[in-house]
Amino acid sequence: MEHITSKRDFGSFHSSNVQELLQLSEKYYVEPVIPIEMPTFHEYKQGPPEFGSGHFKEKHFFLENDCTFINHGAFGAVLKQALETSHNWQEYIERQPLRFFDRQILPLLVLVTRRLANFVGCPCTDLILLPNVTTAMNCVVKSQKFSPGDTVYCLNLTYGAVRKLLKHVCSETGATLQEEFVQLPVKNEEEIVDLVMETLQPGTKLALFDHVPSNVPFILPIKKLVEICHSSFSRWGPCIGSIAPRH
Repeated sequence: MEHITSKRDFGSFHSSNVQELLQLSEKYYVEPVIPIEMPTFHEYKQGPPEFGSGHFKEKHFFLENDCTFINHGAFGAVLKQALETSHNWQEYIERQPLRFFDRQILPLLVLVTRRLANFVGCPCTDLILLPNVTTAMNCVVKSQKFSPGDTVYCLNLTYGAVRKLLKHVCSETGATLQEEFVQLPVKNEEEIVDLVMETLQPGTKLALFDHVPSNVPFILPIKKLVEICHSSFSRWGPCIGSIAPRH
């Protein structure tokens, strides 16, 4: 494919065609210039910071010194550098809104999409940017076609808002929600694996698991759970949703 140098206008946007930019190979793709300074965190590339380090908390968070904040799954806390960068973007946009929205935003979104696709290991044309997990889960679940007699499978560890979504979809479509109970405390991951292996039934339309449950302090063995689904069903089997709450 030849390098694309001309800009193709569509609508009121004077920027390169998004699909063409997404489909370009790394050899021909030229990243747009990011107009603000971005944080790098170079000091952590050799390894993560020491857990519980007061220096790390003071350097990267606005949390009060007398507060030991461990509830990141519910609210905050935003990195100082992330909040500062967000403000810098807002100020940059307001200096010349037309320049940003008419010429820069789409190529910049392509850059984000390409980098994220490279990180998660999927084609960038198969990745969609969404504002939050709630929107993403609604898009995935509601894109499935459920009918009376279909089964939707989840565990009682499922995030509350997602459980409500599943119940709502089942009530609208006539599908059945099969919610299996995990006995706490969990001694080892095999307890979860055995439970799913014993209770996941043929004909299940969708199986949904929280990779990192928000209300229990352990990580689900998501790879093994996916393998159970793949081994139990044909390629037309259940769709797996893996959710990691915002920590």
